[in-house]
Amino acid sequence: MLSFVYVLTYGKTLAWFHSPRIIIALIALVFCLSALMLQHIILDPKIRLLNFPILKERNVRVGLIIIFVFGIFYSMSTPLSAWENIAFQNNPIERAHVNTYSIYGYVMGALICFLYYRKYNNFKNMLILAILCYLSAAYRFYSIIDQQTSVSMMFAPMVLRAIAIMVSYITVGLYLAMSLKEHYRTIILIFIFVRSFFTSVVFGSLYSNWMYYRPTQLMARLASWTDGSDALFISNLRDAHVSGNDTMAAYKLFKTQATLAATKELLGLICIAAVIVLIVLLYLPIYKKLTRHMFTWKNHDGDDDVAETVVV
Repeated sequence: MLSFVYVLTYGKTLAWFHSPRIIIALIALVFCLSALMLQHIILDPKIRLLNFPILKERNVRVGLIIIFVFGIFYSMSTPLSAWENIAFQNNPIERAHVNTYSIYGYVMGALICFLYYRKYNNFKNMLILAILCYLSAAYRFYSIIDQQTSVSMMFAPMVLRAIAIMVSYITVGLYLAMSLKEHYRTIILIFIFVRSFFTSVVFGSLYSNWMYYRPTQLMARLASWTDGSDALFISNLRDAHVSGNDTMAAYKLFKTQATLAATKELLGLICIAAVIVLIVLLYLPIYKKLTRHMFTWKNHDGDDDVAETVVV
């Protein structure tokens, strides 16, 4: 896994397959995966290095897929950080203030889940709520992105995103655990691995590569479209009086606009992905709803509660 992370993280910096380090890391990754698959086929199940019987549970498999797909949305930190570096570059206090807005969303999301699961057990409704919050936050970010964005405009999308993160974590965690009689420690480790390591690495690396290559393409396009006699272009470079500063000022201007454009494009793609996931959740049954009580600290009679996946 470290080889996999190394390839995704440093691939763009080391020019991918032109780097011996990247090639060695890929060879090590392929060798380790081949060894694991070989021992899984040959060795007795009791002595296999990787043997997770809980993966046979449909709820576990579906839940892990859901939390992986939701990584598309909770990994938005990469484009948002690039935007905040531009919008609040001269005031780190404002940037810190914006990031604290998520605390309100985390508290609200936890409270929503607590109140909902006290009386209801429909996981699908909460997953739809989470994806709607992700969609609303991404669309709001998309609509307000600018070089000079006020702190107050960031409140609603940051809170919605935090609510979605908390609701999706709690819902998928409960969905994973409902069909298990044992192996709780194992499923917790697998859940943390998929959510905090694997998913973050995959989508974080994809977004980082996008924010590396796309601004470069857009900057070249902006430069080719710009007319040096354009009044707007001249007004943005009015402070470049020293010889040679015109080029540097133009470069900074193009880079800023290209980064904002790339961030907006990526947020638009995230909105499209959210719509697709929402449609899938609306029409694809992912569990059978049974009448039961999730919290049984009063009567302790919920030992036989089961939530299982429907095979379509």
